[in-house]
Amino acid sequence: MLNKPNNKTSNSSSRLSGKVRHFFERSPLYGMTLRKKMPDGLLRVPTDPWPGDIRTARALLEGAFPIGHQMISLNDFLELLTPQKNGPMTELDWIHGFDWLRDLRSICTNSSRKLSRHLMNHWMEHNQSSSSRCWLSASWRPDIMGTRLANWVSLFDFFGSSADEDFHRAFMSSLGRQYHHLMRSYADISDPIRRFRALKGLIVCACSLYGDSDIILFLLKDLEKTLQKQVFSDGGHKSRSPVLQLLTVRDLIDIRSLLRGMNIKEPPFLQAGITAMAPIIRLLRHNDGEMADFGDAQFPMKNEGGGHYYSSSFIDMVLSLSDVKGRPPGRASDMGFDRLSSKLGTVLINTKPLLFNRTNQHDVSSHGEPSTNIMNFEWSFGRQRIVHSGDVMVQLSSGLWIRAEDQDDSNLDLERQTKDGHIYWMGAHNQFFRSQLAPGVGYHHQRQLYLGSEGGDFRGEDVITLSESGIVALRFVFAENTQFTQLSNKIIKVSVPPQAKITKADAKNNNRGCWRLITAGCQEIICQDEGKPEGNEVEKPGASLPTLFLMAKLKKDKRQTIKWAFRQETE
Repeated sequence: MLNKPNNKTSNSSSRLSGKVRHFFERSPLYGMTLRKKMPDGLLRVPTDPWPGDIRTARALLEGAFPIGHQMISLNDFLELLTPQKNGPMTELDWIHGFDWLRDLRSICTNSSRKLSRHLMNHWMEHNQSSSSRCWLSASWRPDIMGTRLANWVSLFDFFGSSADEDFHRAFMSSLGRQYHHLMRSYADISDPIRRFRALKGLIVCACSLYGDSDIILFLLKDLEKTLQKQVFSDGGHKSRSPVLQLLTVRDLIDIRSLLRGMNIKEPPFLQAGITAMAPIIRLLRHNDGEMADFGDAQFPMKNEGGGHYYSSSFIDMVLSLSDVKGRPPGRASDMGFDRLSSKLGTVLINTKPLLFNRTNQHDVSSHGEPSTNIMNFEWSFGRQRIVHSGDVMVQLSSGLWIRAEDQDDSNLDLERQTKDGHIYWMGAHNQFFRSQLAPGVGYHHQRQLYLGSEGGDFRGEDVITLSESGIVALRFVFAENTQFTQLSNKIIKVSVPPQAKITKADAKNNNRGCWRLITAGCQEIICQDEGKPEGNEVEKPGASLPTLFLMAKLKKDKRQTIKWAFRQETE
């Protein structure tokens, strides 16, 4: 039986124990310590209610594996299932975390079960060799391992109930090795997001393998501390990632359900965490049922390559199982998002510098996005996402880009008024840069937004002041296949393609995706189709979707005002 960690161990002895273990892990002999006697089978299999992506499952069965934005063959995928060095987090997570098992379960045929076991056998054959010290590879990274263990146990009925004894023995042996290694190593994780994922896997295994209440309660106490480090007082996730907000609530629901199935009294922090975080999911949700992403490249809401798509039905299920009712709040001050919502229109606004996918401030080459990184928005009307991103780009005459730095709230003033269903919003951002890349540069941006009561009238005014000369571009990114027709040097017709989710009610409300963008104060309008710039004199990294740019020059210490308005076409 596994001995639970000793709470009374001193910090110095814990560090010493960790150093000894790290030294021992470099020896192939460490693998022998992971070969412990295992139960003949799982004591219980948790319920996994979450839907998979049937499109990804069909691609897998046809031998096409979605990695990033490309499809690879079965042989290439098998190669990626071998021990890997460090790689892109999203790819490693999806491949070695086995989230794709849930996709295969969505079809739930003998073919999908056989493919699941084939891929799992391949992983087990190549990822537990003592001679290769597999536990040092990225595929055994504690957070990935925690996800893998939770998926293996929770989805066992799908792939394991019809398996032969050889597979069962190999499965239980591999499960035990990983579980015992993770129990030893997870405490080394300082990042609360990764530690949380490791702990979920440990709790699922502890409940399903041994049912030892002492170990389970110890892990739950650690989970509570880890959760507290991740969540703001308003219930928002400190990563400011909508995806992590969603997945953290899902994981808490899973653990709560598992404890209830074992008749273990659930600790209060589980439901308290769910109750605090679920309303923020509603705040960050568009009318099409899906979540905002605000350019979260690390945890994208949609990845056309597959593997990272969280459908509206998935979000519905998370909110339903959360047992938290109510309307979305209008603001999450700590997390830094505002929501404007009228009859048919929804605008989600980022009010703090985004934390994810960031490296060096102002260095476009390091993050690929020259946006100022604050007061950007997403806009939907009815069940259509119109503007996927509305942001501001400011380039100094030296070629450097302005990008909001981490700051306290005193640098951003927010106001909001509602009258007869009409919503007025204003944000003013001030920044004096002290970094070496933009020393002594002062920047002021005031953005005003208006959303009409019916949602078909959306306007904005941006006032930018810079302490040196430069250029500004208001950037509006639209859905794929959006078409632009320039009616004059100030007016653009925007035709957003219809979506499958458009209902008869939407059609009745003239929701046909045809809009007129009226501008004032900009010196040039640039229409860029997907990956095809036209007449653009300013570099625009990362603009692959249909995009409109409202351009203007900035003179030193002079206010530049650009006004714009989207009006729905009624013809």
